[in-house]
Parts: sequence; C-alpha cells; structure tokens
Amino acid sequence: MSEKDGLLSKLIRIYNDSKNRKINNLDSRKEKLKLKLKSEQNGFNQLINEKEKLQEEDKKVDSVFNSLVSILKSRGIMFDIANKNFQVREWDNLYIKKLDNLYSFVNKNGVCLYVLEKKYCDVMEYIVKNYSYSIVVIRKNPHSLKVQLRIVE
Repeated sequence: MSEKDGLLSKLIRIYNDSKNRKINNLDSRKEKLKLKLKSEQNGFNQLINEKEKLQEEDKKVDSVFNSLVSILKSRGIMFDIANKNFQVREWDNLYIKKLDNLYSFVNKNGVCLYVLEKKYCDVMEYIVKNYSYSIVVIRKNPHSLKVQLRIVE
C-alpha cells in the first residue's frame, strides 16, 4: 500500500468516526426527545382528564345553581328584621341600596331597615344585576318585620 493510500485510508477512518459520533449523538438526542415527548403527552392527557372532570363539576354546579334560582323564583327569600318603629306597613315595597359595598333594604323614604352581611353581598349583587326583583313587607308586628325577596320573571 502506498503512502497516499495510507493517508487516504486514515482520512476516511477519521471522517467515518466523526460521522459515527454525530450519528450516536443524534440517536441519543432522539431518544431524549422521545422521552420528553412521552412525558409531555402524559402531562397533556392529565390536563385533558382534569378539564373533563372540571367540566362535569361545572355542569353539576350549574344544575344546582339553576335549581336554587328556580326555588328563589317560586318561593323567594324571607328575612326577619327587628322592628325599630320603622314607618312601614304590610305590603309596602322596599328597595335595595348599595352603601359602602354592603347591600341594605330601605323604605320609600330612604330609611335603612336592614343591612345584609358581607358574605351575602356577592349573591345580592348577582340578583340585582341579572334579575328583576321585588321586596315586600309581608308581615309587621311590634317586634319584627317579615320581608320577602322574590325574583320577578
């Protein structure tokens, strides 16, 4: 074998080794990417399952909410208010007024009869914004007023 053939053979071997290393690096990178892809697919599938569970839960909550709204429409909500010599009569209409982020029931003269607790303000705000409503004094005695809030369709 001549010197040129030996040198050419050496270059071919070096080139071949270099290409084999690149192939091996690409193969290992390919395997890492496959593992990462499987991991991402598992995470995606978990998110899809969680989304489906949340959608089912949302349907249940909507069903319960709609049931509660229908009860509110048919029966209303009753409030017992201590009577502090308020100038109201039975069957007088009351109004809802928002003061300092709290909702209160006021009579036609603007006198506050009752202030809702803060925990009920979100519900009252939803009712006020989304429905027509009526608040009526249904019973009055010397110690208390019975007031009914109804959603009017």
